[in-house]
Amino acid sequence: AGVTCGLMLYRQYLRTATMRRYQGFCSIPIQPDLIQSGQLIEPRYREHAVMPLQWSSEPDVQIFSVDNGANAADVAGALREEFDVNARVETIRVYDNGRTISFMHDFDDNVTGIIDNDRCFVMDLDPMLVLTPDMLVFGIEHGDEFEVSRVHSTVRAVLPALEELARQARMLVERCYGKPTYRLQKEPASVIRKRSIDGLPHDYIHFAGKHIQEIEISNLADLLEYEQEKAAAQ
Repeated sequence: AGVTCGLMLYRQYLRTATMRRYQGFCSIPIQPDLIQSGQLIEPRYREHAVMPLQWSSEPDVQIFSVDNGANAADVAGALREEFDVNARVETIRVYDNGRTISFMHDFDDNVTGIIDNDRCFVMDLDPMLVLTPDMLVFGIEHGDEFEVSRVHSTVRAVLPALEELARQARMLVERCYGKPTYRLQKEPASVIRKRSIDGLPHDYIHFAGKHIQEIEISNLADLLEYEQEKAAAQ
């Protein structure tokens, strides 16, 4: 079966004259036939990995597929996300294997935040993977095609944890209060690939308009050891 995507969106107008807020739900199935090879994706991958999404102001669910063979089993294995988009910030809540992770893309500070249960991360916003709020909403409203091929990004957490979060990402100050927060730095270039069952691991995954990004923190074991040592010293 080909890639399918279901999208349920609500449009909410705030009582201000300058801002609209959009909230919605997106379901992006990860098909078995798209993850059987660990090789780089073939040149014609776009024929299999772009999806037209359409906007609805009603609470409808709309399913689109490039393959009529898609069925309910395909949708059941989907990456599920909730969107909350305003003029300058996109908040994306991801449901991944029983975990709920929030991504915040702040286009004023040009940063991306990852909010987990126990810790937070901040890194530079990557415009190659994240659509601006206006372009994301415009694309959905006009039925544009979105690339949902996978990009695997390897990053490294800078230790120790940040002491002054307000200078790094103002939007995370409240959400990450009381949690250690780390800056993530990119390692060698990301690749677009089909993942095999035994393919590269990911610690976080999300979709923000351009590809499905899988993020692997290369020194996560060191980070956890650092937190354990710090907790033992207190």
